[in-house]
Parts: sequence; C-alpha cells; structure tokens
Amino acid sequence: MTCIICFEKINNRIGLKCGHNYCSECILAWLTTKNNCPCCRGYVGEDLENYVTNRITRTTGVRFNIHRAIMDYKRGFRTHTDKIYIFEMILSKKNSILIKTDKRFRNNYNEAVNKIINKCNLVGDEYWKERFKKYLYVK
Repeated sequence: MTCIICFEKINNRIGLKCGHNYCSECILAWLTTKNNCPCCRGYVGEDLENYVTNRITRTTGVRFNIHRAIMDYKRGFRTHTDKIYIFEMILSKKNSILIKTDKRFRNNYNEAVNKIINKCNLVGDEYWKERFKKYLYVK
C-alpha cells in the first residue's frame, strides 16, 4: 500500500474514517496546515483520535501528542521558548521511542532544529543559537 502524500510504502499507517490510509508522519504534517483528507477532502477535526479507524499504537499516540503541541504553537505566539517546549517534549523519555526508531522523523526533526539555528546565525543571536544546539538529536 502506497501513501499518496509521499508516494512511498506506508510507514506507521493511520487510516481515516473516510477510508484513506497514510503514513502517520505524512498525514500529521498535512493536518498541521489543513483539516481535511488529502484524497476526498473529508473533514478531520483536531481531536484526531475520533477520526482514526485503526488501533492507536504507542508510537501513533506519541505522534498525536507532538501534533497537538505543534498546533498549539501555530495558534500561539511562536517564541523561542515555545519552540524549546516542543523540542523538549519530543526528546522527553515518554516520547523518545519515536525519535529513536523512526529515521525519517529523526531527520525531519534535526532539519527543523538546524533551520532555527541557521536563522539565529543570520541575525547574530549567539545565545539562542547555543540553546538550540543542545536540542539536536545525536545517538
């Protein structure tokens, strides 16, 4: 089965009530910008557990927690402190299974942290640059 968002074999499947299946990372990234199914445009609310048909695994539950934090961040002030909250939540003990086991998620996470570090470089903000460096995930 292929994900219509990334066109690769579905990784950690999330099935929506409309019957369409996606990689959990792909659909959650989609749902941070839109609140509908990419295929049929059926409504998907913010309480994702009510719109998913398959069993919610521990990894999927972690992805839902991260998705909620990102949605809160998008609605809020978007300060460096908000970003640190999300990074600390991702790296926390209860959520670390995702970053340890999913290489694609780990790469996307580190890319997001590096973008913030590069922005700090551009404006010459050494304090925040050093603070964000400790949130890069390395084995």
